[in-house]
Amino acid sequence: MESDAAQAQLVESALKIAGADPHCVTHPGEAEALIENMKFDGAVLDWNSTGMDSGDLTRRIRSSKSNSKIPIAMLAAGSAPHAVKAGFALGVNFYLSKPFGAKEIQRLLNASRGSMLAERRRYQRVAINLPVVCEWGQKQQRHRVSGKTINISSSGLLMLLDPQPQVDAQVMLEILVPALRRTFAPTALVRRAGPGQQVAFEFVNFPPDEKDPLMDFLSRNLTVSIDNSPLISGK
Repeated sequence: MESDAAQAQLVESALKIAGADPHCVTHPGEAEALIENMKFDGAVLDWNSTGMDSGDLTRRIRSSKSNSKIPIAMLAAGSAPHAVKAGFALGVNFYLSKPFGAKEIQRLLNASRGSMLAERRRYQRVAINLPVVCEWGQKQQRHRVSGKTINISSSGLLMLLDPQPQVDAQVMLEILVPALRRTFAPTALVRRAGPGQQVAFEFVNFPPDEKDPLMDFLSRNLTVSIDNSPLISGK
């Protein structure tokens, strides 16, 4: 969000030149809809905007389902140290003092590159079919059902399963990775059931020495860069 038209155009142009895909907004309702319905790699907020409360938007980002961990950069006048302190208290990660130019925007992107890549890896899913056994329920009604993954990431997996556990149920998974000749057994939570036989799981915990080998396997099957990274900005 950027209240000054010339500065907003500079930010948008610099982000595009750097390879990002900025979604610029001026209305709070539009920003909130994007945050809830799209996955972003980062956010650039004008802390001096008169059209939107950047503090409130930061809170919404940090409490959102898909964007709570993205890096947030604030643009603020250097004469407002109290605003900078308040921003960091709310969850801002980076600060750029006004006035600034294209070089400063590029430095900001470089500084946040590691955070954006980590966030993209956390959500980027590898399309791969792996055999999985899902186990859940009490002793008297224990279910053990086999299925196959549709995709998998460092944070969870999507698979086909029938019958299905209920949403928010905790399950035990056994993921067979033939290429590694190894089975991984994380606990997970059901985050979404449907449509059809699809079930989305979020990993909760891995046994010792299991998570790193699985993450290494996924990294080898996934190339991540910040080219065309979606960023929420504004003008």
